[in-house]
Parts: sequence; C-alpha cells; structure tokens
Amino acid sequence: MKLMKHITIALVLCAVPAMALGQVSVTCDECKHMVPIFKGDGGLIAEADGAEMVSYLSECGGITSWGSLTPNSDGVVAMSFQDSGVACMGDDGTFSLGPVMEGGWYWITDANNSAVGSLLNEDVYMSLMDMETMPTNAGPGVETTSGKGAVMVKETATGRVGILSTLLPMTPADPTPLCGYAGTPAAPVSTNCALGDGGNIILATTLNSISGASSRVMDKSMIARPAGTGSYSMTIDLWGNGSGHYTTPADPANDARLGNPAVALSADRGATRMTGVTYTVNLSGGTGPGASNTPVTSGGAAVAGVTYNTGSGSDPLADALQLDIANETTSYCTATARHNATFVVEVVITEAGAGAITPPLARNATTGAVGTFTFTLTCPASSSQQGVELVPENPFPTG
Repeated sequence: MKLMKHITIALVLCAVPAMALGQVSVTCDECKHMVPIFKGDGGLIAEADGAEMVSYLSECGGITSWGSLTPNSDGVVAMSFQDSGVACMGDDGTFSLGPVMEGGWYWITDANNSAVGSLLNEDVYMSLMDMETMPTNAGPGVETTSGKGAVMVKETATGRVGILSTLLPMTPADPTPLCGYAGTPAAPVSTNCALGDGGNIILATTLNSISGASSRVMDKSMIARPAGTGSYSMTIDLWGNGSGHYTTPADPANDARLGNPAVALSADRGATRMTGVTYTVNLSGGTGPGASNTPVTSGGAAVAGVTYNTGSGSDPLADALQLDIANETTSYCTATARHNATFVVEVVITEAGAGAITPPLARNATTGAVGTFTFTLTCPASSSQQGVELVPENPFPTG
C-alpha cells in the first residue's frame, strides 16, 4: 500500500511556522522510509538507492521542514537533526526520507544517552501495523513513547533510553499438509489438510534399455524405435496431479492411495491408478506415408509399427494402455527413407471413476475427456539404439 503524505509546509528551505507564509499540500513520493521515533535530537545514516539526491520531510508541532541530502563517494547520506534544524522537542514528530536502501538506521539522543533503531520502510509498516506487539509493561519506573513500528523506553531513575521494535519476526506456521493417505495399511487423510485442484497427470513410461527401470516419457517426446526386429512397450495410465486429494469415503473398496502420483511407479501401480479410464490412439501425422487420424485399435493390426493392448477386471493392464512399439521398415524406416510418425492418445474417465476421489478429477462433462498425450517415433539411429534416455524413476511429488 503506497503511503502518501499530504503535509502543510512553508515554501522555504528551513523550518518556519506553516501559518506564516500560507499553506500548500505536498506529496513526497520518494520518501518511503521513516524514522519510527522522531523525538528530540539525533540523526540518521543510510545508503542512497541509486539517486543523486535524497529528499527528506519532517513535521513537528505544526512546523514542517524539507530538504535534500547529497550522498558521499560511497553513496551514503547522514544528517544530524539538531544541526539541520529539524530536531523535534514534542512527542508527535514525523520524519521520512528517500530513496534509500534497506539497512539505514537512526539515533535519538536524550539527556544521558542515545537510543538506536532501524529506519522503517513505510510499505512494510502499513502491511504489518495491525500485528504490532507492544513491549511488556515495566510499571511506573519506565516511561514509554510510542511511534510507528517502535517504542522508545526510558528508565526514569537513570535516564537511560532504548528503542524497541514492535514489528517482531514470527515463526512461520507449518504449512497445511496435502490431503492424501497415511499409515500401513494406508488410510485416507481427509481432515485438516489442503485439497488440490482436481488436475491430472497422464503418465507414460517405458523400461530403460540400460537399467531396466521404469522411466517417464514426457508429453510431446521424440522416441527412437528399436533397431532390427525387437520391440518395447510404453505403458500409459491416469493419476491425480499430487495437489491433494483423498479417496471418497462412500466407496471403502478404493485403495486410500488411489490416483496418488507418489506411488505411481511402485509395485502397486496397477492397484492404485485411476479407474474407469479408457483410451483412443490415433496416428495423427508426421512425415511418414500414413494417413492422418488413422486409429490404432485394441487387438488390431499395427499402425506405423504400433499395436494397442489394454485389459479389464483383474488384468494388470486394467484402466491402463500398453503400446508395443516396433521398427517399421516397409514405409517408414527403409534403406532410402527415414520418416517420423506422431501419435495422439486421448484419455477419458467415467464420472464414477473421476468421483472416486475428492475433489473429483476434472473432466469434460460431455465426453469425459481429461487430456491427451502426444509422442513422435523416429527411426533408430544405430543397431544398438532402443528408445532414448528419459526422465529418471519416480519423478513425482509426494503427498
């Protein structure tokens, strides 16, 4: 919040009663830092924020003064309130200056000693003023003078003074955990937790040709076909996006980890992926001779070297898609031609499947579609190449 000071001043460079020469309203936009306790003699020191001059504006007892300070060779400005004629003998003074860097400080000199405090950014004060913490009351032996973001305390017996900030740092609150699951066996975590946005992850993996571990294939990836007569498989299934969800209590048969990407590449993948999911696969383009929007069907002939497998019930591929990818040496990767083939997989989930978790997985209300996954097959680069190096195992957030 920008603090604008409309102050009555006399149009002279020294402090005079405002009523003497008429009154005008002035705004000091660059004066963004203030002296929280402006009382009596003292001074300040600060580093200019890239400006050739630093302006200041003070008010005390109806008298307003303004002026400017010239930074030294190190970019530092300093002033004595007394020597500059702006020392305020009342308790209601205000002083601001700018543009200066954070880290500036000031001192107020009383009869016996001085108190030191930090200059305060006015935007910080305005944003935190409702959370000020006042110092503990020490009783009649200590006088206090409140300012903006600070309190000046004075021990009456000795005259010693000090300045205490009232804008205190606080330990950040622990972040609200995401809704999910906990325990063994897993149980839904559905209270005192943050719900997500109902988004999804379409997860596609293949087996790393070197380590044998599942590695993620990212959307719009370029993937090399296997050389020779070999083949490899790509598994695709649907998950929540890890922003926080829990299984719907009305269906206790659901695994509490249902759709949670933290377990997507575990041995329980088949039991925890989203259910009610179906897929359509189309050869959608590329540089090869195949027609666009040629479907790859379950149990059907290969399209550009790709065949489609799925399952149902207790089958390990239930609610998942397996694409078997082979080289295609008739039209795509021949002795005289090298063509790419681009495939688009559309993923659809039933209303019941989407509602098996809370919040429900976001879907098209008419078609049930949740998104697409696209990949492009390229010809093998060498006789030993099969696939490409992909994203390392389990690249998902926990929750």
